[in-house]
Amino acid sequence: MSTPDTAQAASSARPRARMYNVDLLRVLTFTCVVFVHSYGAMNPPDAPDMGAVSLLMHFTRYSFVFITAFVLFHGYYRKDTKASTFYRRRFGAIVLPYVVWTLIYTVLTFTTIETPESVWAGLQTTILNLLQGTGWFHLYFLLVSMQMYLLFPVLRWLVRRTAGHHGKLLLAAGVVQVGIMLLFSYVPAPPGVLGTQLWAMQASILPSYALFCILGALFAVHAERIRAFLTAHYWLFGAAFAIGLAGSLTVFFLRVNEGVTPDVAANPLHPDVLPWALGSILGLYAFCIWWAARRKPGSLLARIVDWGSIRAFGVYAVHPFMVNLQWAPLHEQWANFFGNRILGGAVMFLSTLLLSVIAVELMLRTPFAKALVARSPLRRTASAARHV
Repeated sequence: MSTPDTAQAASSARPRARMYNVDLLRVLTFTCVVFVHSYGAMNPPDAPDMGAVSLLMHFTRYSFVFITAFVLFHGYYRKDTKASTFYRRRFGAIVLPYVVWTLIYTVLTFTTIETPESVWAGLQTTILNLLQGTGWFHLYFLLVSMQMYLLFPVLRWLVRRTAGHHGKLLLAAGVVQVGIMLLFSYVPAPPGVLGTQLWAMQASILPSYALFCILGALFAVHAERIRAFLTAHYWLFGAAFAIGLAGSLTVFFLRVNEGVTPDVAANPLHPDVLPWALGSILGLYAFCIWWAARRKPGSLLARIVDWGSIRAFGVYAVHPFMVNLQWAPLHEQWANFFGNRILGGAVMFLSTLLLSVIAVELMLRTPFAKALVARSPLRRTASAARHV
């Protein structure tokens, strides 16, 4: 007869089923990131329609945090993995790609935007980019991920310690989330280097995503209960999606009508994005659960999601490079050729996605795959599979 402890140990020893719903959510999120950055390259940020698109696509940063927390807690919550082992595995997978891509984009900046005045100035900028996640506009998320890895033992202890009171924990995280948003949106940076740096890095610090970190953790811990609940109440999550969309867009256009410029009104850390960020994640998560329950192995969509989930990080890392590669020589020609910035933005999105996928496919077949796309080279994987 097994005891609860031995049963839990046996459960921990068994490989966990693949979370196809999370794979789909990851693919959707990364695709939206590519869309907003490529589409935005062909559209002025101060145009009201572009501001609205930017506002809606800001859900991706919160979805990133949700997915990362979900994956961490799904894999490690019920395991007593030593912190040193956990850090070696997680940081070993992300630090090298973060450094490599920071250096790539820093060099891109030096060669296309602003050349440093001296070698020392260039070295200072490079070091600051590494410390602050400012090598390019999208690298902040890797810095946020590393903060989640660093604090995971504390977060796991907190979730375990509050077992039976996770609703209160989620509420507390929501209060922190709103407080942080209000702080950075309405309180000027305090004088001094520390305050200036903190306000400058507001998008790169984990407290700015407190609610979504805890939400992802709790959705993983209570995955089966949540799956059963939403399967019986899909309409609630659909309603959250619709209400979040209507609420955030309404506040956005009200602020624009009051004279706030669209790019400022689309601030990703302003409280008006919160209803949509939360509603979109709940709605999309429910949709992904619905799809996973009906997934047909080997179907076209299943293969696309499986294929895309492996390449998502690489596409995320390389796509701004592909935008820049096209924008610099072709921006005016494309704008004149298409004669419509919305159509031009759509074409830029498709070409950026295609070029990024091609680049990732090539990188996956080099010995540098782990440093570039955080994956083992495909040739090595295929060779190992043949010898099993």
